[in-house]
Formats: sequence, structure tokens, C-alpha cells
Amino acid sequence: GSSGAPAQIAATGSASIATNNFVIAASGLPPFTVGLFFYGPEQTQLASGLGNLCVVGNSQAPAVRLYPAVQAGILGSVARAVDFNDPNQSTGPGAILPGMTLNFQCYFRDNVSGVPTFNFSDAMSVLFCP
Repeated sequence: GSSGAPAQIAATGSASIATNNFVIAASGLPPFTVGLFFYGPEQTQLASGLGNLCVVGNSQAPAVRLYPAVQAGILGSVARAVDFNDPNQSTGPGAILPGMTLNFQCYFRDNVSGVPTFNFSDAMSVLFCP
């Protein structure tokens, strides 16, 4: 998804809702930049900023941002736990429920030739289980 920095997304922990230890991470961001993870039910490839938007919502389920945003360290990595018990992830349009397949991506600020802009990591699809 990225045409600037080669940011890549990954996950650790379990995709089990009951276990509730799912962590999403992105590496390859510019050092000290802010990253914001988001997820949605659909995939696309839309040129945006310096990369490609790969994750979108649909008429039944919107794309959802995971707050708060996280700041990368000197190595350009960010990580954020996804709490399945948080009201934003357990109920309503942003609910993450067993049997759902959701796509995750990271948005971040980028700076090419001194011009501030934005970019995206690649995307990852996750099937959640009970």
C-alpha cells in the first residue's frame, strides 16, 4: 500500500475474542511520526497521499479508527492492543465479533523532500474467532 516508506503491518497475540490479546503493529514508518490504525470490512486500492488506501467500510459497517494514535520511536515502529471489551470494538458499527473478517491498515504522516504529507502501510486481513 505504500509508495514512500515501506511500512508493513503485522499482528501478534490471538484472533480469539475470548483471549483478548490481539496486538496490531506497523514497522517502517518514519521515526517519531504518529500512526493511526483503522479497520473495515472491505478492501480497495485507491491512490491516496504517497500510498494506497486499502481498507474501507460499506453501507452496513464503516471503517473504524483505533484511538488513541501512537507515536513511532526512533526505529519507526508502532503497536496498539485491540481491546475487544472496549465499547467501540464490542458494540455498534465498530464491533469486532467472532466470524467477522476485517482488514487493518495504518495511516501515518510522511515527509518527502521536506513536504509534509501522509502515507499508508500495507494491509492485513484477520478472521476473528470465538
